[in-house]
Amino acid sequence: MPTMRARKTAERQLQPDETLVWQGRPGRTRRMAFVSASGVVFMTIWTGAAIVWTGFALDQGWFIEPLADDGLERWLWLAGLPFILLGVGGLYWQARGFWLTFATTYGLTNQRIFIIEGSAVHSFRAADVRYIRCTGTSRRGTLAFAHGPIETGAKPGAVLLNIEEPARVEALIRSTLPPPA
Repeated sequence: MPTMRARKTAERQLQPDETLVWQGRPGRTRRMAFVSASGVVFMTIWTGAAIVWTGFALDQGWFIEPLADDGLERWLWLAGLPFILLGVGGLYWQARGFWLTFATTYGLTNQRIFIIEGSAVHSFRAADVRYIRCTGTSRRGTLAFAHGPIETGAKPGAVLLNIEEPARVEALIRSTLPPPA
C-alpha cells in the first residue's frame, strides 16, 4: 500500500479540476537493492583504483623525474583523469538511481498520468498513453506506454516501474483516459 506521504505528494500536484484516481510508488525489492549496492561497490573500487593509478603516475612522472628526456612521463598522470571522472559519474548515477526509488510517486487523475521523481514532475495526457504494455505478475509489474506500438520498437514515453496490481492500474488508465479518436 502506498504511504500517506506518497498520497500527499500526489495530491499536491493536482490541478483545480482534477481528481486523484490512483497513486502509487515503485516497489523496493531485494534485487533492486542488490543491483544498487553492487553498482556502488564496483564504482567505488573503480574510482579508488583510478585515483591510486593517477597518484602513482603523478608521483613517478612529475615529482621524481620532472626533467625526463621526452617529457612523456611528466604528463602520464593525465591519462587517469577520464577514469576518475567516469568513476565519480558512475557513483553519482548509482546513488541517484537508488535515491529515486524512494523519491518517486506515480499518480493517475481524471485527466493525466504524472510521475514525480524528486522535484521533477512528468505529465502524460491521453494521447501519450495510446499504447500500454503490462509486464510482470498479477501482484507486481511494470506498465510502459508510448505514442506508437511498443512491440514494433516505439520507445516508451514513460514507465510505471514495479507497481502493485499492474493489470488493475492498466484497466484504470484505459477507463479514465480513453485514447483520442
